[in-house]
Amino acid sequence: MQVVNPGMHVCTQVKCDQYWPTRGSESYGFVHVTFVDVVELATYTIRTFQLVMVSQMAVWLIIM
Repeated sequence: MQVVNPGMHVCTQVKCDQYWPTRGSESYGFVHVTFVDVVELATYTIRTFQLVMVSQMAVWLIIM
């Protein structure tokens, strides 16, 4: 699964809130999110996370 986030600010207006951890792990209800990697390029940033749904023992690797 790939998720595209087109930037969090437009001019001075906040477009969306950051809902992922910048490092380490965070739990959001039944989902555990672990920050894996970040690659900052000239015009965009690629972030990789591991998502674990605790109740179903399912694991996803998200590249955003």
